[in-house]
Amino acid sequence: MDGKLTDLITLWLAFQNYKRVAEVWMDEYKEYLYLRRPQYRNLEVGDLSAQYEIRERLQCKPFKWFMKNIAFDLPKKYPPIEPPDFASGEVRFVETFPRFLF
Repeated sequence: MDGKLTDLITLWLAFQNYKRVAEVWMDEYKEYLYLRRPQYRNLEVGDLSAQYEIRERLQCKPFKWFMKNIAFDLPKKYPPIEPPDFASGEVRFVETFPRFLF
């Protein structure tokens, strides 16, 4: 298989896995993922009922509990909603020395 095609397939599978994790484990917090990556919302990931069953059988706490009790400082470093850009424009190379010196 071509290297670029393999890279695309790997990337697509990673996107699917991000969506699976979000759908099964993140509860209402999955909307933050979809705000940052709206293309994930329409990915087909198949039947997740086995994963939901595992979560229920293990009696896992809600993701909100995890965010409040374990990852309470995470939003300070990684805000759920990206802040607006503080600058925009372009970067240009400005020649500072005359070419004949080099």
